[in-house]
Amino acid sequence: MLADLIKICPVAFIQNVLDPYRAHLSKHWSQQHIDDVEKEHRQLRAVYDNEPHVGKAFDQHDENTFFNDAWDVVKGRFSGLR
Repeated sequence: MLADLIKICPVAFIQNVLDPYRAHLSKHWSQQHIDDVEKEHRQLRAVYDNEPHVGKAFDQHDENTFFNDAWDVVKGRFSGLR
């Protein structure tokens, strides 16, 4: 869930989300794209921390929140991470 993704620190995101799939990702994405996803994750966390309306919206999400509804909170941003 997006709300969970926001709470993962960047190091854990890389180690637990990207690294286990890095070989597979590299078959479909360039290294630049993978780097951009890492960067977008850090930016997403900053948005959560610095834009109160975004943080509040994400905090209201739960297991019943649909994927697109969750991402619509930051519509048009973080397309690589999405």
